Amino acid sequence: DYFEPTFIETLYTGIQHADISVCGYNVVSEHFEITSAYRPEEGVVTSTVAVNYVLYQKAISGFLWNKMFRKSLILNNNLHFIPSVFVGEDLLFVLNYLSFAADAVFFKETLYNYTYIETSISHNVDDRKLTLLDAYSEAYTIFDDESYRDNILSLYMAHYLTFYELLYNKD
Repeated sequence: DYFEPTFIETLYTGIQHADISVCGYNVVSEHFEITSAYRPEEGVVTSTVAVNYVLYQKAISGFLWNKMFRKSLILNNNLHFIPSVFVGEDLLFVLNYLSFAADAVFFKETLYNYTYIETSISHNVDDRKLTLLDAYSEAYTIFDDESYRDNILSLYMAHYLTFYELLYNKD
C-alpha cells in the first residue's frame, strides 16, 4: 500500500475541524493499475451519520488506513482492539470510536492506495475469518439506537450465511 503526497496534510487539516478525518481511496492491482476508486461525498457530518456511512458506503468502510483519529479521544475513552478478533477489528474500532465522536469530515480525493493481491492469505476463507461475526456481535452492544442494531444484525446475518455457505462447501 502507499499514499499520495498530500495524504497526511489533508487528513490533518480535516482533524482540526472534526473528530475523525476520512479520504477516498483507490484499489490497486499488483501491477500498480487502479482497478477501483472510492470517493466519499465531501463535507462534515455528525458521527451518527458517519456510522451508517461506515456500515454501508464502500467509500468510507471500516478500514483504519484511510482515516485519521484524535489521540485524545482514543485515550480518554480507553479505546482498544480486542485481541481475539482477527477480521473486522478495524470496523469494530471505528464504530466504537464514532460512538464517542461528535462529527466526521470526508474528503473525496483518493489519497490512499490499497494494493489488492489476489493470492494474499487475507483473501482466503479460514476459521479466523469467522471472528468477523464476533466483531459484529461486539458492535451490536456499542449502540442503544435500534436502527443501528438492526443494521448491524442484518450485516451479521449476511456474513453468517456467506460463511456458512463457503465453509460448508469447503473440502
